[in-house]
Amino acid sequence: MGRADFRQFIFGEWPVEIRIQVVGLPTSPVDTQRGIHIHEYGDTGGNCARVGPHFNPTLTRHGGRNNYPFLRHVGDLGNMLQSPKGVASTQFRDNIISLQGQNSIIGRSLVIKYERDDEGTGTNSRSQVDGNARTPVACCTIGRAGPRNWQDPYTEEELVAMSGGVWNNGGGSNFGGNTPVQGANKMDGAMKNTNFNAAGNTINDGSQNMGSLNGDTFNLGGSPVGGGPIGGNMGGNIQPSGLNGETKPIPTGGIFFLN
Repeated sequence: MGRADFRQFIFGEWPVEIRIQVVGLPTSPVDTQRGIHIHEYGDTGGNCARVGPHFNPTLTRHGGRNNYPFLRHVGDLGNMLQSPKGVASTQFRDNIISLQGQNSIIGRSLVIKYERDDEGTGTNSRSQVDGNARTPVACCTIGRAGPRNWQDPYTEEELVAMSGGVWNNGGGSNFGGNTPVQGANKMDGAMKNTNFNAAGNTINDGSQNMGSLNGDTFNLGGSPVGGGPIGGNMGGNIQPSGLNGETKPIPTGGIFFLN
């Protein structure tokens, strides 16, 4: 169960902002990376078996999200981190996919894979086809949506409730079993490119500004667990023009179906 939300400002070559929040993924002994890809078709029937290949209108080899466009499929979004209890809440941006034009992902599908994507660096032939990440565990069709989903992501409390409290390693509705869930982290303001690890021991109480969208990933226990090369601030001062002079982006979204 979960949700994927996308947004992109409608004029100029703005990146697509992506937020994925899902519970019920396969559990694991440690934090685990799962491959995430946009696939050609939006048909998620047959337990995600009819989604087709990776979305690849330019007929390039498989790669990672941070590769040059000629070294990746448009649909290659790399990996996301999930907690040992099967919960993931991640937000990042991509400069290759789009919500309009040739690279539009609307009407296609987002698929989470059981395996980690090697991003084309493996030694076998499958590495340059799918990164050896080919077993779907969740998928959704991407369609147009109103702005409400993006403005109102799942809070920690909602994700805990959706997962039946399985983020807890000890007892009660705690992340990591040590610190009670506090407040609602709405990820609003100047959002950060965050990749939350639900197995940590402390939780933002929702009162802090999360900073600029600068490619960092954080563990809820306070230690960095990853990062990204994208710099720059997409925070409060950027006002791209939209239709009729408005500044609203194109929102899209999907609901996950788990195998």
